[in-house]
Amino acid sequence: MKKRIISLITLLVCLLSLAQLTMADNYRVLFANSANIRIGNKNVKKGLEFSDNDNIDWTSDNQALKVINLSTNRIMIIAKKAFERKNAKSLVDYLHKVKRLSTRDYETGSVVADSVFYLLDTLRVDAGKHYGDEMIDEVVVLINGATVSTKVLKSKDKKEFIITPNIYGGKKPSITHIDIVETDKNKGWRYYIYRNLRIEPLPINAD
Repeated sequence: MKKRIISLITLLVCLLSLAQLTMADNYRVLFANSANIRIGNKNVKKGLEFSDNDNIDWTSDNQALKVINLSTNRIMIIAKKAFERKNAKSLVDYLHKVKRLSTRDYETGSVVADSVFYLLDTLRVDAGKHYGDEMIDEVVVLINGATVSTKVLKSKDKKEFIITPNIYGGKKPSITHIDIVETDKNKGWRYYIYRNLRIEPLPINAD
């Protein structure tokens, strides 16, 4: 009886492991700001494909990757600082831990205050519902006591805002908080899409 139970447990473990591998998403590295990052047993480089179950080993705090999900074409920035904050080892582990922070409630306009976004060469943020091309989107940031407002673009499918270092208005990038605002050109109304998002810039070369 005892041996049978052990065999059943072993079978269940094997089935769960197989299911996890079957459901794994694959990603491709689009950009890495360091050559000293390892995914699985491979050194990272542009074009490297990996599973979200693979462990990512970082060696310095400013390291980051831009990756694309090969199933959904979603592009995202993952950073050593973010993994460390969530005590995550793999991408699937990290995404599971931040899942509740990644969905914005567009009915109430609430944004999770603990969200931290990492800006490498670009940063993509969920844009929510698209209200039409008559809307003007802008990022508003307070830098050294001065308010800097810059236009922000959307992805081709209109689902994401694309933020670049231009938000700093030529000033040195620093940790800051931003608002993303939409203005209706016809009605003159202004809507806050995001308020007080914490943005942490990362170097293009972390080595």
